[in-house]
Parts: sequence; C-alpha cells; structure tokens
Amino acid sequence: MLKRNTYQLLLVFVAFITMVLVSVIFVRSILNTRMRDISKQTIETTVTGVDGMLERMELMITEAARHTTDVLTEDISKTEEIREYIYDVSDYFMEGDNTSLDEMLTIYTVIDGPLIDKWVYFDGTRWGDENYPEIADLEAFAEYNPKVRDWYIGALATKDGESYFSEPYIDAQLNIMCITIARHMEIPGLEDSVISIDLKMDMIADYVQSQVVLDSGYGLLISNDGSFVTHPDKNYIGEPLSGIYERLADAINKAMKVNGNVEAFRFKDYDGTDSIAFFSPLYSGWYVGIIVPYGNYMESVNIMTVIISLLGGALAILLSALLLQATYRRMKSEEESASKSTF
Repeated sequence: MLKRNTYQLLLVFVAFITMVLVSVIFVRSILNTRMRDISKQTIETTVTGVDGMLERMELMITEAARHTTDVLTEDISKTEEIREYIYDVSDYFMEGDNTSLDEMLTIYTVIDGPLIDKWVYFDGTRWGDENYPEIADLEAFAEYNPKVRDWYIGALATKDGESYFSEPYIDAQLNIMCITIARHMEIPGLEDSVISIDLKMDMIADYVQSQVVLDSGYGLLISNDGSFVTHPDKNYIGEPLSGIYERLADAINKAMKVNGNVEAFRFKDYDGTDSIAFFSPLYSGWYVGIIVPYGNYMESVNIMTVIISLLGGALAILLSALLLQATYRRMKSEEESASKSTF
C-alpha cells in the first residue's frame, strides 16, 4: 500500500509541476506580447512626433513656394518683391519673438528658366546682396553656383507636390547638424526655380534620443543613406549603420521590401550589450528606432517567471506534505483497526 501511495503522490506532484510550467509558459507569452506592444507603441509615438515636426517644416516651405509661384506667374518682373519676401520670412522667424519654427536657420531661393538670362539667388541672411556689404561676402558669392548643389538637383528630380529632404550634414559655420528641405516651383517660363530652407536638427535629434522603454534604452535616427543622425556615442554620428550593426542593417533592408518595420530584433549593441531593436520608417525616408537592453526588456517576464515558479514549487511541496500526512493518518488508522480485529 505504501508503494501505491508513493506512486499516487508522485503522480500528483508531477501533475502540479506540469500545471506550473504551463502557467509559466502562458504568462511569459502574455508578458512578452505586452512588452512588444509597449515597445511598438513607443516607436509609433516617436514616428508620429518626428513626422509632425518634419511636416510643420515642410508646410512652411510649401507656403513659401506657393506665394513665390503666384507672384512670378502674375508678373515675371517682380523678382525684387520675392527678394523682400524672402528677407521678411527670414527676419520673422530668426529675429522676432515668433517660436513656431525656431529650428529654421535660413530660407533661400533660385529663380531660373528660359525667360531670364541668368539665374537669380536670394538668401534670407542677405548673403550675396551687395546692399549688405558686411554680410554679403561678394567674393565668395561670385564663385557660388547653387545649381550644382544637391538640394537644387534633388528638388528638380522630385515628383510634383513632393519635397526634397537632404541627408543631415554639419553646418560649416555653426558646427551643428542641419538638413535642407527644398521644393521645385512650376513657374511658367521659370521652370527651373527652387526654394529651400535650412533647419537645425537638434530638436528632432534630442526628441528621438530621449525615447526609452520602461526607463531604459535610447532612440536612433537613421538617414536615407543609412548613416547615424543620432547616437549615444557622438563619434558614430555620420557613420554608416552597416559599419557598426551589420545584422541590424540587413534586417532594416529586408523590412523595407515588406512593410518597413523591424520588430523585436535581437542583436549586440555597440558596447556589447545584448539588446532588442524596433525600427519604423518616417515619411521622409529616414528610419527611427528604439534600442532596449534585452535584460531590461525581459526583466518583468523573468521576475514573473521566478515568482510563479517559487509559488508553484512551494504549493507543490505543501500539497505533497498534506498528501503524505493524509496517507500516514490513513495507514495508522488501518493499522489500529487491524490490531483491534485480532481481539
């Protein structure tokens, strides 16, 4: 009988432990899904925030392009009016109390087409304007040809209604990271005209890099050409993603062919930390990502696993003890009954 009770006890113990293991697997799956959802929500919020900043910038250049097109379409000789408009817009954002677009560095335009002999260039900083000799730097301006610049060529190559977003670059004078947003203007007789703004990237970069999941990790911004716009290690800014995270770069390239998103991609971070990455595309063609240490990402899952395992083990031991006690009492009762029956 003792042998039979031992088998029963062992069976109950194994069944209980099996239930605990199934519970652990189930709870881990739920928490892992929850962690993935939190990370996806964070990256979606970041994408929405960055896209909103870029759209606000693009809206300004779109309005400037519309105004310039309307004025010159009505009267092609009103180039001086456009000059004053460019100056007024620049002054409004750069020198006034307005803070709606405090990322702007300058606005400038190239007016060109078959109806004029030579292109005309107006810059909101007054660079190249002989009426402002202390700023104009006419000697340098005499050598300047905006039509060979990437922003000009890129804007002419865009489809109707689209803007050209340059790769981020370091401004030579200010030593800060900037981008150029340029727009082609379809002006009759001046079809080669382009208007552009230069913008500081620090607000976007700070916003992206501050993104975390459960108070850990950091955000990344990757440009069209696959180089870092933001990174915790400043030495990596401007370097290609593939040079540091080869497997992650491959994952992003593959994602671009499907839905563009990279979810819960596990890899080694630049400092050797086991990490999880989430990336999504921006409408400008850039990528924004969230990097989370794998240990932090799985922390709540692992804690819950330990808690369930400890509780399950304790309950299994308690149940086994109760069964042993019940078995012992039953055996003792049967022995007492047997001894009484001998009298």
